[in-house]
Amino acid sequence: MGRWLLAAVVAISAQLPVSVEAQGRFAPELQVGDRVITRYQIDQRERFLALLGASGDVRRRAREQLINETVQRIAAQDAGISVAAAQVDAGMEEFAARGNLEVEEVMAILEESGIERES
Repeated sequence: MGRWLLAAVVAISAQLPVSVEAQGRFAPELQVGDRVITRYQIDQRERFLALLGASGDVRRRAREQLINETVQRIAAQDAGISVAAAQVDAGMEEFAARGNLEVEEVMAILEESGIERES
């Protein structure tokens, strides 16, 4: 019986670091009003800024941008303003065109850099 208990404890504890890491990745890091900004969101923005060649304290800049955008989203929601999918698509096309690229080319570059499409 003691061996089985020991084996179970070892098996369970071997899984803990993975679970803690997974939780840590999406753990809340900042709160703006009732909205949460996760470590994952900050990491994704930091990667994006680095890809664009941002200098200085990129993590701090990522945090500040996400805070500002969250405040803007809250204000827009309070004012009844929303963005249509077509407007988002147009913005993505405009961004890609600045680099003489197609949207899918930009998405491929982002993916290669570890940046998820949703970010």
